[in-house]
Amino acid sequence: MRTKKEMEVYGLSQTLPPMSENQLEYAKRHSEKFTYTYYRKEYCSECGGMVKDGRCSVCGRKYSKKRHQRDRWLSFYYGIVTTCGGYQVLRHFIVRKSAGKGGMPTFTHYECFQNWLDEKGRETVVALTRRPFTFDGWIVGSGMKVKRRNGPYSPYDIGDYLLNPSMRTLPTLRRNGFRRVFYGLRPLELFRMLLTDNFAEMLVKTGRGHMLKEGLERLKPYARELAICHRNGYEIADASLWIDTMGMSRECGIDTRNPKYACPQDLKAAHDAVFTRLERKRAKERWKRDAEKISEFEAAYRRRKGRFFGLSISGDGIVITVLKSVRDVYDEGLAMHHCVFANGYYKKRESLLLTARNTAGERLETVEFDLDRGRVLQSRGVCNTLTEFHNDIVRLVEENAGQIMKMKVKRKAA
Repeated sequence: MRTKKEMEVYGLSQTLPPMSENQLEYAKRHSEKFTYTYYRKEYCSECGGMVKDGRCSVCGRKYSKKRHQRDRWLSFYYGIVTTCGGYQVLRHFIVRKSAGKGGMPTFTHYECFQNWLDEKGRETVVALTRRPFTFDGWIVGSGMKVKRRNGPYSPYDIGDYLLNPSMRTLPTLRRNGFRRVFYGLRPLELFRMLLTDNFAEMLVKTGRGHMLKEGLERLKPYARELAICHRNGYEIADASLWIDTMGMSRECGIDTRNPKYACPQDLKAAHDAVFTRLERKRAKERWKRDAEKISEFEAAYRRRKGRFFGLSISGDGIVITVLKSVRDVYDEGLAMHHCVFANGYYKKRESLLLTARNTAGERLETVEFDLDRGRVLQSRGVCNTLTEFHNDIVRLVEENAGQIMKMKVKRKAA
């Protein structure tokens, strides 16, 4: 059942005039120009002349390959911003452009939906009926009716479309800072912000409307820092980089109320410096957590793998030894940038972890040997890559698999 407001909007929607000639003319002038193929020949959409080597032989218009399409027609959304009965109205039309060989293109259009906003930002949608399970499947002739939104993704929210620059807006919107600039946002999105959120109004009025595209959820936690920037006349060129810098600074315990940190002279350098500081802080925290794991499993690891600690395999300039502690496993994973420690390989009873190095002591690969089956499961270099020594390392370990298995059996017999 429709509410009183919806009934009012529906009644007002019937009084809106059709698209004017000037409005349609703007859509025609700014519609996409393209070429199309007809009987293996390429034609211009604007005059119907034949196109050769990217240029129309009649009107002289140049075309790139990106402007070529299969069909002789295209459809696009066209928006008109107006007011009616104290409401801000966004009218949306679908304009169809049809090109013809040897002639000028023809245009047809119909209105598909309208967004009505009152002065408090509350919305009512009046639209055609859509075919089920379609997004743009408007049924022409179904009649405009009040519709309800279902879910966060709605056909009544359009992203990039042609908008007529001649606009009529509510006095409230103009009072709240709207100056016919949308800052990369959808008109409906910006109108809602300005009618419902004082923070968005403040950003627009202080010349920081370009930051709105970052989202109010990301910006509002830094309202204090933004006020400091405004008082100091600091211009934020890269909003995303500035937000990241403020967030990392807070995590590091830096006082962002100080203009020195809220208004850095070199934003990129400040970002990189605080990022390095934060990484060191996080590394210390990780080490503290990892140290607890190391001490917890160290005794069990030595008990299970201690019999193999004397093992050493060498050949072809490669030296392979056993990782003798959980701390060694941790250092190996840290140096090689792989998950030998993070994935808890040191807890696997039947996995023997070895490190392969060159004669200078530089790490080459980390080897996992299966004590059940007596073979290499995997051998990985830095960032899980395979080095040029991979085949030699695997061959050396498997040639000495018998020696490893004897050490296992001797321990069990003892």
